[in-house]
Amino acid sequence: MNGDEYNNNVTQQLLNEKEQVDDTTARAVSRSKRSRTGIAIWVFMIICVTVLLILLLLDDDIEKDTLLVFKWTLLVLLTLGTILESEWGKELQLKKAISYIVSHHGHSDRIAHLTTQVGLHHHKKRNFMTDIVDTILEKAYYNLIHQHGWRIALEAAAKKRLNSTLVSAVSESGVIDWSSQRYPSVGDSCEFGDDVRRTYFPHLTPGYLDIATLSPVPSVVLEARKLWDRECQKDTCDWRLGLTGIFFRIPQVRSMIAAHFSSDPNDVVLCQNGCEAVISVLRSLPWEVGDILFIIKSEGDFCYSNTGVWLTERYGVQVVELEIKLPAFDNEIVKQVDEDLKKRITKPKVAIFNHVQGNGWLMPASAIRHTLHKYGTSVMIDGTLAVGQHVVKINEIRPDWYAASCSSFLLGMPGCGFLVAAPLKQGTTQPLIVSYYDGNGYEDEFSYCGLRDFSNWLSLMESLDFVRKKCSAERARQYCRRIAHRGERVIKAQWGVGPLQGERPTVGDIIELTPGQGTDACIRFPHETAAIIKDDYGTRPYKVDSTRGIQLYYDLHQIRLKNSKGSCDYAQMPTFKVPSSEGKTSQQAAKLQHLLVGRGVTCTVFSAKFGAPEPSLYVRCSVGIYNTIDDFKVLAKVVPQLHGRY
Repeated sequence: MNGDEYNNNVTQQLLNEKEQVDDTTARAVSRSKRSRTGIAIWVFMIICVTVLLILLLLDDDIEKDTLLVFKWTLLVLLTLGTILESEWGKELQLKKAISYIVSHHGHSDRIAHLTTQVGLHHHKKRNFMTDIVDTILEKAYYNLIHQHGWRIALEAAAKKRLNSTLVSAVSESGVIDWSSQRYPSVGDSCEFGDDVRRTYFPHLTPGYLDIATLSPVPSVVLEARKLWDRECQKDTCDWRLGLTGIFFRIPQVRSMIAAHFSSDPNDVVLCQNGCEAVISVLRSLPWEVGDILFIIKSEGDFCYSNTGVWLTERYGVQVVELEIKLPAFDNEIVKQVDEDLKKRITKPKVAIFNHVQGNGWLMPASAIRHTLHKYGTSVMIDGTLAVGQHVVKINEIRPDWYAASCSSFLLGMPGCGFLVAAPLKQGTTQPLIVSYYDGNGYEDEFSYCGLRDFSNWLSLMESLDFVRKKCSAERARQYCRRIAHRGERVIKAQWGVGPLQGERPTVGDIIELTPGQGTDACIRFPHETAAIIKDDYGTRPYKVDSTRGIQLYYDLHQIRLKNSKGSCDYAQMPTFKVPSSEGKTSQQAAKLQHLLVGRGVTCTVFSAKFGAPEPSLYVRCSVGIYNTIDDFKVLAKVVPQLHGRY
């Protein structure tokens, strides 16, 4: 055979291979775009169901064997029709076509084309899910199911009990005996403050006013983490893949989180921390060139700027940051968001903000979410500094995604976090690491992303039980708020400044209600408080119960303290301006924070303007159940002594 004949044969062989690849590709693509066939399959399925119902009604008039054959035949046809019409069926056909081309034709340009078709199919589906905001279906789903806190609480409690029962059938139901005298309840043999520090935080040095950054872990939770690790090591393979492990245990943790924050247990998954959860969402979304990521922040707040840079470089996403001017009232914050969105021709695809800002400012999350949804923007909220400090009910906020770390006010181990995704957003939400159960759905994919230390996640059950059983979550919040309120007075007496978020009302204060543009809201006054409420319709005195406090509801009004520029509930995170610190930068803030640690006080120091011509230093204090008023006294005394050294 000469060279020309050989070249002709090779050319003909390549042409034949190309025709076969083209034919296989065309068949696969046509199967994925069979709208008419899909309608026909649905009609056929309806006919099958109708005939099956008729056969059931005529059960006595047809021979038993004949009826049985008809029933099974129709059920099989109905199942096959469902599979063919499902997304899984479409993807299965495309995957088979790709496998055929790879196995018979090797690497070819047509493989890339077919793979692109599969990618486009997924991309369009995920893009559609991302852009769904407050549709009729979504509103109906929430109004019928998610809006009812009692139904969600009942479901979470039932699933938690079911998982506990199933677990107890194959292993121990827990690792901590809470009835032991080693773990006294607060109010019995120990009290908040020094007693709790000695009993449950013996490893903690006094003066730690930074639970918001990272919580010290109670000794009982540290013990539980070791016991869970030992439990996992008894049979590592069986624990990860068998009945005794994550098959029951992880849903048990998720059910506890769902009950704690009024969410559907099927919407909750576990992550390493809130940051991982947020980035998992942002990296799994179907971004296109020109899409807008809208970041709402304020001075002194941590935002996801680095992630925005990554999205810009990888996908061409435009990152827009709106800096909220503080101090401000809730309606003014919402107005700033609304005015910014009105100016934009292209509306953002996704918006993200911290429920409680890094400077301690509580954002009106539900009102902001409502405004963003009005413009067709999906909403992601990082609630790390809100959960545990405030009463968070996710079903009332109704974000598309809500993420949080449990290593702050929830007293959890580092490496514990959760993500809540709305049902219509779960199909477009995947973990950062490709899951062992990839393709099995939102819950399974997040449950197992390779080998990791699950003992941290499991110890979260003891963290939540510690707060609930030994401290009483509401009592713990009341104590921390009372210490923060008393600390505010100590700081004001020494420094001559009140908190950034607005001073709490005290006996004799007049609270003036003036008309605003906000939505329905409420303010919870601290204990030991009595005030006269004055509005446009006259003066009404309110007495504060010594045990319950007072909750005032008002419509289309905003709380305005006398001569204040804005306020919010600082709860356990008051932020104070350092006296005589004008012109100080972030470098000086870091130096002051280091000097404070050397003097036995740990808190967060940052530099910000907050409407002033030049920046100043601010100290953010965050109170835990182990803090006392003495911690604030040390802070108030030490900072003036360090003046001139930073």
